[in-house]
Amino acid sequence: MKNYISINNKKIEISEETAQRLKEQFTKQETPSSEVAMGEYQFTTSISWNEKEEVLIKDEPQRKIFVNQKFADNSIFGNNCVFIRCKFGNYCEFGSYCEFGSCCKFGSDCKFGNYCRFGSNCKKLPPYWDENGKHEK
Repeated sequence: MKNYISINNKKIEISEETAQRLKEQFTKQETPSSEVAMGEYQFTTSISWNEKEEVLIKDEPQRKIFVNQKFADNSIFGNNCVFIRCKFGNYCEFGSYCEFGSCCKFGSDCKFGNYCRFGSNCKKLPPYWDENGKHEK
């Protein structure tokens, strides 16, 4: 079956692939933001970090988003995770391609995989050694 579109009253044949992409583009349903939002925005100063329960992660989650969380020592994360305004204990490990939004704080001796990105105001407590043995303050 051939597919056609009309532009300025001119009939133009299009491929099956193009027809499918156009169909998907014009039939997409709206998604309520409440279904995709991971957490509420909070200023880090409004979070009572001393009273917040620590979460221990050991299952190496992949492609997850965490907001306003406090992670226990020795937590382990997989690849492509995003962290926004989170606190981490000591000896936490992260896979590659993780992103850290503004105001994340890390305990000492955390290990980061390749290509991790850090936002503004992220703080790594000393001693922190990068994969090349360089000490960052």
